[in-house]
Amino acid sequence: MDLSEHTLIELTDVVMRFKHCVEMGDVGTLHSLLVSDSQLNLNGRFLSREEFLERAETWVQEYQRPNLRFDSIEDCEVNDSKGFISQTVQANWIDTESWEENTKHGLITFELIKPDPMEPWKVTGLTIAAVPSSIMQVLGMGKGQNFGFLPTQLSSVEGEGDVYRFKV
Repeated sequence: MDLSEHTLIELTDVVMRFKHCVEMGDVGTLHSLLVSDSQLNLNGRFLSREEFLERAETWVQEYQRPNLRFDSIEDCEVNDSKGFISQTVQANWIDTESWEENTKHGLITFELIKPDPMEPWKVTGLTIAAVPSSIMQVLGMGKGQNFGFLPTQLSSVEGEGDVYRFKV
C-alpha cells in the first residue's frame, strides 16, 4: 500500500466517523472532528462550529434513527497534509413530532487537514447540500423513494413551469 492509498483510507475513516456521529447522535465526537475555525456550510448557510454543533444538538432531539448512506465519491484530492472528498449521500430519519419517515438526497463535501503526521485528520471545511425537493419531484421521486438514480449525476437542469431539461 503506498502513501496515497493509506491517506485515502484515513480520509474515508474521517467520513465514517462523521457518519457514526450523526447516526448515534454523538455531538461530542463530532466536535472533536472539527477544527475551531471550520468553515461549515449547510445548504448555503455559513455557520460557526458552535452554531453547527447547536443545530446538531437540536437534530438529535428532533430526529430518530438517522441513517446516512454514501452512494459514490464525486471528487477527491489528497496529498500528505490536505484532503478533499465529495460524496453523494442519502439521508433518512424519522421526525419525532409527526413520526413521518423522511429522505433527502444530497452532497457532502469534506475539506481536511493533517498538520502533523502523528495527529489525526481534522475537518476544516464541511458543505452539506440537499438536492432541492422541486428537482426530486420533477424526477418523480417522492418521500422515501429511491429509484437508484443519483440526482447529482446531472450536469445541469434547465426549465420553467412544467418543462425541464436534464443533462447527464
